[in-house]
Amino acid sequence: MTSLKKAVMILLAAAAMSPVYAQIQDEVKQKSLENLSELAKTVGMSENRKNIILKDGTVLKNAYILSQKPNGVNIAHDDGASFFRFSDMPPQVQKLFHYNPIQSASYERRFQQSQREATLKEEADRIKREQAMKKAATQIKDERIMKQRTFIQNLELQLAEARRKAATMDKQIEENRKDQVNLSKAKKTTAYVWGGGLFRRPHFRDIAAHSQGNQALAGTVNDLRQETKTLEPKRDQIEVDIINLELRIEAEKNSLEKMMKKDPLIDFDFEMPW
Repeated sequence: MTSLKKAVMILLAAAAMSPVYAQIQDEVKQKSLENLSELAKTVGMSENRKNIILKDGTVLKNAYILSQKPNGVNIAHDDGASFFRFSDMPPQVQKLFHYNPIQSASYERRFQQSQREATLKEEADRIKREQAMKKAATQIKDERIMKQRTFIQNLELQLAEARRKAATMDKQIEENRKDQVNLSKAKKTTAYVWGGGLFRRPHFRDIAAHSQGNQALAGTVNDLRQETKTLEPKRDQIEVDIINLELRIEAEKNSLEKMMKKDPLIDFDFEMPW
């Protein structure tokens, strides 16, 4: 802003605060009211609201003037309210409002320019909002994808642990079954090395001790049999868990694949960032 413009603005601000300026404003308002009254008489209007006939023959029934602008007036009538340019009105009406074609054209250009600027601003704001929405939606999508991947990784860890337990139980059950068979064959021997350690039995000629040895051997075999019966259902349940985990992981991976293909602006719910 130049120094001259600043000086003019200061003078105008000072003038607006003076009593003289207020008096001028009142005179302008009164003149406008007189013009409106004169216009009403010219076009055949009265306080009872008559009709206005425009240059093209359009009749505005029970019309009255709402406001004035440099290029026309707002008129209310039976069919609603509309803005009519002075160029569409009879010459006598234009004269009453001191219609100036040059000033009117200048006002039109400024108005159209302001409309274009408003449209451009609105479009820029729309693009900005869309970009913000896309950024927020993409962020939500990335967070959900990361959460889904973490969930799948946890399931895979559970699957690996279940398989490890299953393998351990398979080995234990196999060893128990093998020991049951071998211990059953140990009745004819005095010593046998098995998974539980060294099993030693007294000489056959010591009948009492030999009988006690057989009882101990039978007890050990029975213990192994019971342990095997206890492990087998647990092993079966782990196998069911493994199958369920495998199916769950496959389903979650398919869900992740679909999630990665989704449009974040359409397929994800999110709150606006403002």
